[in-house]
Amino acid sequence: MLFRLLLGLIGLVLYPFRKLKNPPSTVEKVVYLLWSGIGNAVMALPAISALLDECGNKLLVYAIHPAAGKLLSPSNVVVMPVLKSPFGFLDTAKNLHRVHPQISITNFSSPTFLTSFLSYISGARYRMGYNRGMRGILFNIPLQAERMSERKADTQAVEQLFSQKTDFQPTVPRCEGFGRRFLSDSLEGATVILMGGEADREVIERMKTKKRIYRYIEDIPKTADLISKFSLFLSGDTGLMHIASSVGVPVIAIFGPTDPVKNRPGGDVRIIRRELPCSPCYRYRVPRCKRRDCLDIPVSEVLKEVKQRMGT
Repeated sequence: MLFRLLLGLIGLVLYPFRKLKNPPSTVEKVVYLLWSGIGNAVMALPAISALLDECGNKLLVYAIHPAAGKLLSPSNVVVMPVLKSPFGFLDTAKNLHRVHPQISITNFSSPTFLTSFLSYISGARYRMGYNRGMRGILFNIPLQAERMSERKADTQAVEQLFSQKTDFQPTVPRCEGFGRRFLSDSLEGATVILMGGEADREVIERMKTKKRIYRYIEDIPKTADLISKFSLFLSGDTGLMHIASSVGVPVIAIFGPTDPVKNRPGGDVRIIRRELPCSPCYRYRVPRCKRRDCLDIPVSEVLKEVKQRMGT
């Protein structure tokens, strides 16, 4: 918190001296810095698809999450090792500098200072990003960081770059922290299909001892194919929720400490949450939040909604 405050103060001092630019009339080479998890990648797909239509092989997507690359063409994706090791940031910075893009752009959920710094180091003449709390002072084409749907924000950023409408809908649950898990202790006697990655192994092994695991899927395309066969998808605020909405499956989404405005999926969706003065807070990792009031949602309430949607 102190570090973020210090960066904000530095940004405030430098703010009057920054030189803003307008987007270029001709696009030569674009780097898209794609941060966060699968859900954020799915929400950024309309924007990235629009960029691909306009730029083709002039676009490189640097993805922080390896699995996000599977949603895109491998020839256009580089996995950023920025958080993998102490040297990951330096490796990513060197790689970006060698690419030397004309334009850098990022998705809405990107870390402000880190992204602006990487954009600056890359040598990009046009750096588009969100100057939250004055920490993105190195961006010279600032984007609006108001509270809105992340999907809409990402698309608007591309609209600002090309000054055209990019109305594209892609056709393509477990998550970190207790605040994004719901009903995991309420599945006794159920047939369970688990979808996850290597980071989920510990939870999976624990569940195997007391639940019947019918199937376990790690591959994202196979996961999307399976979800597309569902009549209804019940989930917390996870990447799978966004995959389900993108393949046209109706979604019932249970929100706790995260923001239903920012993270709401597209398509046919019903949000269930508790209206609390402390929510959204994003404090879904222990010990940052030791209470679960926002997840105090009766199973009967969720079941009622499921029955209504299923017509039973």
